[in-house]
Amino acid sequence: MRFKIILSFLLFILASGLAGQTDGFTKFIEFKGSKLTFEEVIAGFEKRMDIRVQYDAQLVSPNKKYDINYINVKAKTAFSDFLAHNGLTYSLQGNQAILKKQIVPVVKPMSVISGRVVVKQSGEFLGNAEISINHRKQVVYTSDAGYFSGFLNLDTNYIEINYPGMFAVFDTLSGDRNYFVNYSLEFMSESLPEANVKVITPSGEYVPQLGRSDQHFISKSRIKRLPHLLGEPDIIRVMSLYPGVVGGSEGMLGMYIRGGASDQNLVLLDDVPVFNSYHLYGIFSIFNDDAIKSATLLKGSFPAKYGGRLSSVVNVQSKEGNAYRIKGSVSFGLLASKIFLEGPLIKNRTTFTIAYRRSYLDFMAKPVTGLLLNNDSIQNNVYYFWDFNARITHRFNSKSRITASFYTGRDVGGIDEKINAQNTEFNATERRKQLSSWGNVLGSIKWNYYLGKRTGLLIKAHITAYDYSFNQSYQLKKKFKSSSQLDLDDRTEYKLQNGIQDREVSASLQHKAGEKLSWNLGGGICQHKFIPGNRTFSSVISGNETEYFFNDPTVTTPEYFGFGELNAIVMDHVYLDMGLRISSYQVLKTFYYILPEPRISLRYQLNDFSWFRAGVMRTRQFFHLLNNLTLGLPSDIWVPSVVRFKPSLCDQFSIGYSYRKKEYQITTEVFYKKLKNILEYKDNAGYVTSGNNWEDAVTDGSGEAYGWEIMTEKTRGRFTGWLSYSLMWNWRQFHELNQGNKFPSRYDRRNNIYIAGVYRVKKNFDFSFSWTYNSGFAITTPIAKYLSPTPQDPYREIYIFGDRNNTRTRDNHRLDIAFNFEKALKNGSRIWSIGVFNVYNRRNPFYVNLGYSASGERVLYQVSLLPILPNVSYKLNF
Repeated sequence: MRFKIILSFLLFILASGLAGQTDGFTKFIEFKGSKLTFEEVIAGFEKRMDIRVQYDAQLVSPNKKYDINYINVKAKTAFSDFLAHNGLTYSLQGNQAILKKQIVPVVKPMSVISGRVVVKQSGEFLGNAEISINHRKQVVYTSDAGYFSGFLNLDTNYIEINYPGMFAVFDTLSGDRNYFVNYSLEFMSESLPEANVKVITPSGEYVPQLGRSDQHFISKSRIKRLPHLLGEPDIIRVMSLYPGVVGGSEGMLGMYIRGGASDQNLVLLDDVPVFNSYHLYGIFSIFNDDAIKSATLLKGSFPAKYGGRLSSVVNVQSKEGNAYRIKGSVSFGLLASKIFLEGPLIKNRTTFTIAYRRSYLDFMAKPVTGLLLNNDSIQNNVYYFWDFNARITHRFNSKSRITASFYTGRDVGGIDEKINAQNTEFNATERRKQLSSWGNVLGSIKWNYYLGKRTGLLIKAHITAYDYSFNQSYQLKKKFKSSSQLDLDDRTEYKLQNGIQDREVSASLQHKAGEKLSWNLGGGICQHKFIPGNRTFSSVISGNETEYFFNDPTVTTPEYFGFGELNAIVMDHVYLDMGLRISSYQVLKTFYYILPEPRISLRYQLNDFSWFRAGVMRTRQFFHLLNNLTLGLPSDIWVPSVVRFKPSLCDQFSIGYSYRKKEYQITTEVFYKKLKNILEYKDNAGYVTSGNNWEDAVTDGSGEAYGWEIMTEKTRGRFTGWLSYSLMWNWRQFHELNQGNKFPSRYDRRNNIYIAGVYRVKKNFDFSFSWTYNSGFAITTPIAKYLSPTPQDPYREIYIFGDRNNTRTRDNHRLDIAFNFEKALKNGSRIWSIGVFNVYNRRNPFYVNLGYSASGERVLYQVSLLPILPNVSYKLNF
């Protein structure tokens, strides 16, 4: 019995000693220092772990100095890591660690770091954030869901997380295990004192997608600070200031990127294609800046997961919503007002955002026309637009979430005229309406699930539709004063509707196979539905009703696609991105197009500051927009590829160089693009608004574009901004046009210069400006005329036209400025923005036409759309 008691007592004493040792080794410590001797480092560990360390001085170099940086690391891990760097290990004897030579090194596989990056203020996931591991030896980027994955070395690993306009976050991790971590980044503008506005990450500015000089990332802060038209910040207007992007006519936002047409841009809202991305006939985009988080413009070798368009990808991501509290804003401008709300439905689990915007041109026009016209005649020039965004995100856990997004918007424009008259027999009301309406509707659901630390699954489904309708009606009502006569109510109405709809289901699997290799595989099916023209005529005359339908047949064409992407570091400083997309497009029941689209991009890191890039890409487009190339009307119809007109094809070759050091960045690229099977209206062909015989109105041909782009940018400091220049040639050739000879495209604008900048005067006040210059667009003008030999001929002067697009309009240039005043309030902030669009009132051409001078002679005259326009807007954040 006595023996058992003594044994139990000894075991208790031993366990207590071991527990004391364990406490010192298992706690998390912080240990930082520079140029320390071995003895000083050991003393630091003894103090933090409450142990004594014994060693033979011959085991270490007496003159060697050490830099120590362990932050929130387990003491045992930090101690072992330091010793391993010196070829040492240790054994414990009581409360003493005895150092000795490490005889057998421990070999283990590389550990994995994975996790998410979120906004500290809102809990919203950050896509495209940069995670640098061990001083940029490995760089990875977060997905749209904020997820990332990378590999750690066996020793200490230094982690740095960057995102534009946010404070960098630093971390130090050992390589002894796998990690799943959440990093929170904080916006600079919401907490940065005025004296420190120049502060940013020590290692340099955020570099979007290393060495990819063909990509541009646009953050929310850049959108809201630059000048905007009539108080409406516009992400597409900001994009139009980048090299390689050519705008349409003055005021029009149609983007013609590297020689492509406006319908050749794949515009995405939360990964869902948008067919018409403009309001007000192209003056504003449909993207409400309150609901937008960021956007990316891809114009070179973009990944194989993108398809269906020839020239570019515009990927716009909306906000997910604040995970902690309800927030919102209201805005009032000269053109429109907006309201935005975001917040948690279930705290830290489910978030929502809603945004609504409406213009009030129609409300402003009604009282004006009422004053100008007498009481018996009312004529309203109707125009307004609105849009609505909504998004809900639910997080099941750290590895699974589901997102549902919705957008709808509409433009309505036309004339509503009402005339009242009376005499001794009756009172009459005559009403004429001519209204056009167009808009987008899109919805999507997306599930992100991470199967492991290195593998992610994405399943999504969406529907997107665009429609245009035209309604013309006439009504005559007579109310007779004599009861012997029946009242009259005659009506006639004509309706036209066309549109396009896509329904798609797809899935993709992303896997990081190693530190130097990752891949992405996916596929799906998309059903394209073309509504080329539904026309209805109805009338009620003397009580007799008639109705006629003239509907073109709806065309439905399925598209099946699959893609694979491989990203590899093939050798030191050499990065290879390869992709292949294969699409099968069904035209008839027994006729398919099966078409491959290879993509390849090679990047070489010359040194710490500069990169070289070369890329080759093939893209296809299976449907076409029949555009009149003048105004880009909303009634332009989409038509499918058919046996007669094959899918469009584009081959692009590009070579680029980028240099980034401290706050300065320079990127430059040269490119060559070859287009095939593109459509254009024949000479003297009628404008097509329905699908009836559209194939007879167009012809197919080829195109060629090439040029040079350069952009220099200052990314931090009180002043930030950029200067870009593009030199481009853009040609078209059609067998049935211009006698088969090559001619310049309408938007062959040779020289394009864009300058934009923001100067932060103080913490709550900044000044911004932008100046744009474009060579004139191409038009066709007559080169001679003769008088008709027939006196009765209504066309007395007959014109002879030379080559197509043989003349240029005058050059476009314009200066815009803006001042932003921000003031912090108790529960939010308010922002006043005051600016001037077209400061020196440049009369840039909207279009050019033939007319008569005051002396009766035929002359070319220019129509300009947007003169000098002041703007003011007020925004209240709460």
